Amino acid sequence: MDVNGHLMLVITLNAPRQGNLYFNIIDASNISRFMLNNYREEILVPEKQLIREIPVELGNIEKYNIYASSNVTKYLPVDYDIGKLKIEYDGLKILSYNNHKDDIIGKVSYYFDNELLLEQNIILDQEIELNIIKFLKKYYIYVIVLSLLIFLMFILLVFRALFLKKIYLKEINN
Repeated sequence: MDVNGHLMLVITLNAPRQGNLYFNIIDASNISRFMLNNYREEILVPEKQLIREIPVELGNIEKYNIYASSNVTKYLPVDYDIGKLKIEYDGLKILSYNNHKDDIIGKVSYYFDNELLLEQNIILDQEIELNIIKFLKKYYIYVIVLSLLIFLMFILLVFRALFLKKIYLKEINN
């Protein structure tokens, strides 16, 4: 028997029969009516619902949004408690330009009343590029020190070349 898109197998044993009245058919009809009136396939999390925002460090975007990739459904009583739904994200807490498109960055698990309904891998669907300005703001001290070191090494090389040239010219003149 089909009830709300679910096939039900109803077995009634030892149901009495009075004339042309079969109580096993009446029992099956009553169960079917009860299920139709009191249970249905509920969408607990609709497709495209925002699940979590993950901050992005030094990237061209501020945050990466994780959305449900499909409807999460369960056959439930019409008066179910949505508070029994639990969504868990297990994955990276911060993204950066080091994360690439098609990387698996975590997984989302959907539970209802501690029963696992669905588990989905979260795959990064865009490339995160380095934001040079954010990088320089965060590491400006290192950039300045490194630039000064390179400049000093350049000056030392120039002085060494001039010193060696002076020695070479002195040897030629002697």
